[in-house]
Amino acid sequence: MRPATPADLRAVVSLLADAFAISLRQPRYSQFLQRQVTTYCTARLQTPRHQAALLVATTADEEQPVAVCEVSMSAMTRSFADQRLAPPPRSIYVSNVSVLPTARRRGIGTALLDAAQAYAIDAMQCSEADADFSLPLEVFLHCVLDDDAAYRLYSSAGFIIVAQHAPWELPLFRQGAPRMRLLKKRLAERRAQPAI
Repeated sequence: MRPATPADLRAVVSLLADAFAISLRQPRYSQFLQRQVTTYCTARLQTPRHQAALLVATTADEEQPVAVCEVSMSAMTRSFADQRLAPPPRSIYVSNVSVLPTARRRGIGTALLDAAQAYAIDAMQCSEADADFSLPLEVFLHCVLDDDAAYRLYSSAGFIIVAQHAPWELPLFRQGAPRMRLLKKRLAERRAQPAI
Protein backbone atom coordinates (compact mmCIF):
# COMPACT_ATOMS: atom_id res chain seq x y z
CA MET A 1 0.00 0.00 0.00
CA ARG A 2 1.38 3.39 -1.00
CA PRO A 3 0.36 6.77 -2.41
CA ALA A 4 -0.10 6.69 -6.18
CA THR A 5 2.53 8.27 -8.40
CA PRO A 6 2.26 9.62 -11.96
CA ALA A 7 3.67 6.26 -13.13
CA ASP A 8 0.53 4.59 -11.76
CA LEU A 9 -1.86 6.87 -13.65
CA ARG A 10 -2.73 4.51 -16.50
CA ALA A 11 -3.45 1.53 -14.21
CA VAL A 12 -5.44 3.68 -11.75
CA VAL A 13 -7.54 5.20 -14.55
CA SER A 14 -8.30 1.75 -15.93
CA LEU A 15 -9.33 0.42 -12.50
CA LEU A 16 -11.60 3.38 -11.76
CA ALA A 17 -13.15 3.70 -15.24
CA ASP A 18 -14.07 0.00 -15.19
CA ALA A 19 -15.52 0.29 -11.67
CA PHE A 20 -17.57 3.39 -12.53
CA ALA A 21 -18.92 1.77 -15.70
CA ILE A 22 -20.00 -1.34 -13.78
CA SER A 23 -21.67 0.74 -11.03
CA LEU A 24 -23.61 2.56 -13.76
CA ARG A 25 -24.52 -0.86 -15.20
CA GLN A 26 -22.88 0.13 -18.47
CA PRO A 27 -19.69 -2.00 -18.80
CA ARG A 28 -19.02 -0.70 -22.32
CA TYR A 29 -19.04 2.85 -20.94
CA SER A 30 -15.52 2.35 -19.54
CA GLN A 31 -13.73 3.64 -22.66
CA PHE A 32 -15.86 6.78 -22.67
CA LEU A 33 -15.01 7.44 -19.00
CA GLN A 34 -11.25 7.17 -19.53
CA ARG A 35 -10.77 10.86 -20.42
CA GLN A 36 -12.80 12.19 -17.48
CA VAL A 37 -11.14 9.80 -15.04
CA THR A 38 -7.68 10.71 -16.37
CA THR A 39 -8.36 14.40 -15.81
CA TYR A 40 -9.69 13.72 -12.33
CA CYS A 41 -6.79 11.46 -11.28
CA THR A 42 -4.18 13.83 -12.69
CA ALA A 43 -5.65 16.63 -10.57
CA ARG A 44 -5.82 14.38 -7.50
CA LEU A 45 -2.13 13.45 -7.85
CA GLN A 46 -1.36 17.18 -7.54
CA THR A 47 -3.59 17.74 -4.48
CA PRO A 48 -1.72 18.67 -1.27
CA ARG A 49 -1.07 15.64 0.93
CA HIS A 50 -3.15 16.95 3.85
CA GLN A 51 -6.26 17.36 1.65
CA ALA A 52 -6.55 14.11 -0.29
CA ALA A 53 -4.62 11.27 -1.92
CA LEU A 54 -4.99 8.26 -4.16
CA LEU A 55 -3.60 5.10 -2.58
CA VAL A 56 -2.71 1.98 -4.51
CA ALA A 57 -2.01 -1.62 -3.62
CA THR A 58 0.36 -3.91 -5.46
CA THR A 59 1.07 -7.57 -4.88
CA ALA A 60 4.38 -9.40 -4.89
CA ASP A 61 3.68 -10.81 -8.36
CA GLU A 62 2.28 -7.57 -9.85
CA GLU A 63 4.23 -4.37 -10.56
CA GLN A 64 1.14 -2.40 -11.53
CA PRO A 65 -1.52 -1.47 -8.97
CA VAL A 66 -4.22 -4.10 -8.45
CA ALA A 67 -6.34 -1.86 -6.22
CA VAL A 68 -6.94 1.83 -5.61
CA CYS A 69 -8.87 4.08 -3.26
CA GLU A 70 -9.10 7.77 -2.58
CA VAL A 71 -8.89 9.26 0.89
CA SER A 72 -10.04 12.82 1.54
CA MET A 73 -9.42 14.88 4.64
CA SER A 74 -10.91 18.12 3.29
CA ALA A 75 -14.47 19.00 2.28
CA MET A 76 -12.91 20.99 -0.59
CA THR A 77 -11.92 17.71 -2.27
CA ARG A 78 -15.39 16.20 -2.45
CA SER A 79 -18.84 17.14 -3.67
CA PHE A 80 -22.25 15.50 -3.51
CA ALA A 81 -25.41 16.23 -5.43
CA ASP A 82 -27.51 14.74 -2.63
CA GLN A 83 -26.61 16.53 0.61
CA ARG A 84 -28.64 14.05 2.68
CA LEU A 85 -25.89 11.50 2.08
CA ALA A 86 -22.90 13.86 2.33
CA PRO A 87 -20.34 13.08 5.04
CA PRO A 88 -19.64 15.82 7.62
CA PRO A 89 -17.06 18.39 6.48
CA ARG A 90 -14.68 17.51 9.32
CA SER A 91 -14.26 13.83 8.63
CA ILE A 92 -12.14 11.40 6.71
CA TYR A 93 -13.87 10.23 3.55
CA VAL A 94 -12.83 7.12 1.61
CA SER A 95 -14.08 6.73 -1.94
CA ASN A 96 -13.44 5.07 -5.27
CA VAL A 97 -12.37 1.77 -3.75
CA SER A 98 -11.64 -0.62 -6.60
CA VAL A 99 -9.87 -3.98 -6.67
CA LEU A 100 -9.13 -5.93 -9.86
CA PRO A 101 -11.43 -8.95 -10.10
CA THR A 102 -8.39 -11.27 -10.23
CA ALA A 103 -7.06 -9.81 -6.96
CA ARG A 104 -10.26 -10.05 -4.92
CA ARG A 105 -10.80 -12.24 -1.85
CA ARG A 106 -7.17 -11.86 -0.78
CA GLY A 107 -7.65 -9.19 1.91
CA ILE A 108 -6.49 -6.35 -0.34
CA GLY A 109 -9.69 -4.31 0.07
CA THR A 110 -9.51 -4.50 3.86
CA ALA A 111 -5.82 -3.61 3.86
CA LEU A 112 -6.52 -0.66 1.57
CA LEU A 113 -9.23 0.66 3.94
CA ASP A 114 -6.82 0.36 6.88
CA ALA A 115 -4.06 2.09 4.90
CA ALA A 116 -6.40 4.95 3.95
CA GLN A 117 -7.28 5.58 7.59
CA ALA A 118 -3.63 5.45 8.68
CA TYR A 119 -2.63 7.77 5.84
CA ALA A 120 -5.33 10.30 6.79
CA ILE A 121 -4.33 10.40 10.44
CA ASP A 122 -0.66 10.78 9.58
CA ALA A 123 -1.29 13.47 6.93
CA MET A 124 -3.50 15.52 9.24
CA GLN A 125 -1.15 15.33 12.20
CA CYS A 126 1.80 16.32 10.02
CA SER A 127 -0.05 19.31 8.56
CA GLU A 128 -0.29 22.65 10.33
CA ALA A 129 -3.20 23.53 8.04
CA ASP A 130 -5.48 20.95 9.66
CA ALA A 131 -4.12 21.19 13.21
CA ASP A 132 -7.60 22.07 14.49
CA PHE A 133 -9.14 18.86 13.10
CA SER A 134 -11.23 17.69 16.03
CA LEU A 135 -10.93 14.21 17.48
CA PRO A 136 -12.39 11.61 17.73
CA LEU A 137 -12.21 11.09 14.01
CA GLU A 138 -14.81 9.27 12.00
CA VAL A 139 -14.32 7.74 8.59
CA PHE A 140 -17.17 7.82 6.07
CA LEU A 141 -17.70 6.09 2.75
CA HIS A 142 -20.50 5.40 0.28
CA CYS A 143 -21.68 2.05 -1.01
CA VAL A 144 -24.11 1.33 -3.83
CA LEU A 145 -27.32 0.09 -2.21
CA ASP A 146 -27.40 -3.24 -4.04
CA ASP A 147 -23.63 -3.95 -4.04
CA ASP A 148 -23.67 -6.78 -1.51
CA ALA A 149 -19.98 -7.69 -1.91
CA ALA A 150 -18.82 -4.14 -1.16
CA TYR A 151 -21.23 -3.85 1.76
CA ARG A 152 -19.90 -7.11 3.25
CA LEU A 153 -16.34 -5.75 2.95
CA TYR A 154 -17.23 -2.47 4.64
CA SER A 155 -19.35 -3.97 7.41
CA SER A 156 -16.64 -6.56 8.19
CA ALA A 157 -14.22 -3.63 8.53
CA GLY A 158 -16.49 -2.06 11.15
CA PHE A 159 -18.54 0.41 9.09
CA ILE A 160 -22.21 0.92 9.94
CA ILE A 161 -25.03 2.49 7.89
CA VAL A 162 -25.77 6.12 8.74
CA ALA A 163 -28.22 6.95 5.92
CA GLN A 164 -29.39 5.54 2.63
CA HIS A 165 -31.74 6.12 -0.25
CA ALA A 166 -35.01 4.26 0.08
CA PRO A 167 -35.35 1.28 -2.32
CA TRP A 168 -38.08 3.09 -4.27
CA GLU A 169 -36.29 6.46 -4.28
CA LEU A 170 -34.69 7.73 -7.46
CA PRO A 171 -34.67 11.52 -7.58
CA LEU A 172 -35.39 12.91 -11.05
CA PHE A 173 -32.09 14.79 -11.18
CA ARG A 174 -30.21 11.53 -10.61
CA GLN A 175 -31.98 9.16 -12.99
CA GLY A 176 -29.63 6.38 -13.96
CA ALA A 177 -27.41 6.93 -10.91
CA PRO A 178 -27.35 4.13 -8.35
CA ARG A 179 -29.02 4.49 -4.96
CA MET A 180 -26.44 4.79 -2.20
CA ARG A 181 -25.71 4.09 1.46
CA LEU A 182 -23.56 6.34 3.64
CA LEU A 183 -21.51 4.34 6.15
CA LYS A 184 -19.23 5.42 8.98
CA LYS A 185 -16.70 4.03 11.39
CA ARG A 186 -15.17 5.63 14.45
CA LEU A 187 -11.41 5.38 14.51
CA ALA A 188 -10.08 3.34 17.41
CA GLU A 189 -6.59 4.83 17.16
CA ARG A 190 -6.05 8.52 17.90
CA ARG A 191 -2.30 8.56 17.59
CA ALA A 192 -0.37 8.97 14.37
CA GLN A 193 0.22 5.81 12.38
CA PRO A 194 3.49 5.13 10.54
CA ALA A 195 3.65 7.02 7.26
CA ILE A 196 2.80 4.97 4.19
